Amino acid sequence: MFLDYFALGVLIFVFLVIFYGLLFYMIFPT
Repeated sequence: MFLDYFALGVLIFVFLVIFYGLLFYMIFPT
């Protein structure tokens, strides 16, 4: 049960990191 919530939290965290990473990359191109 706890593993399911942990995996879901990790997936959401990774998704947010990728989303904000792409957003930052679009706003501030290097």
